[in-house]
Amino acid sequence: MWSENISKEDIYIDYGRLVNFVLNGRKLGDDPVIAGSPPYMNDTLYEYLKENGFKARKFSRNGAGQEKEVDGEVCASIADVMERYKRPGTIILLGGDGDYGPRIRRALLKGWTVEVWFWKIGNKILLFCI
Repeated sequence: MWSENISKEDIYIDYGRLVNFVLNGRKLGDDPVIAGSPPYMNDTLYEYLKENGFKARKFSRNGAGQEKEVDGEVCASIADVMERYKRPGTIILLGGDGDYGPRIRRALLKGWTVEVWFWKIGNKILLFCI
């Protein structure tokens, strides 16, 4: 594996393109949700959200620049979907940390398929985890 010393400030992620990459041509289910801190205004995510019917839930970062409510909102949204749709489907989760473990385990126990896409090594590499 090749590695270079790059700071987070030197990396720009186009989240709209990232979502398209993860979906890989698949159709979204009912009522898709994205939760996060506001991305850059020129990000294609905003256009993607409008075109594909996403509900966007944005939370400000705290004084230390951390996202504190995002993980809780994602877990609550997954719980809502599991309650609303008794017949298991697929949950696709894009995350930056491992705070979703309990919710994912519950989904798996109830027969849901869960795809977890996550960041590793300071947002440098996107890996797919089965």
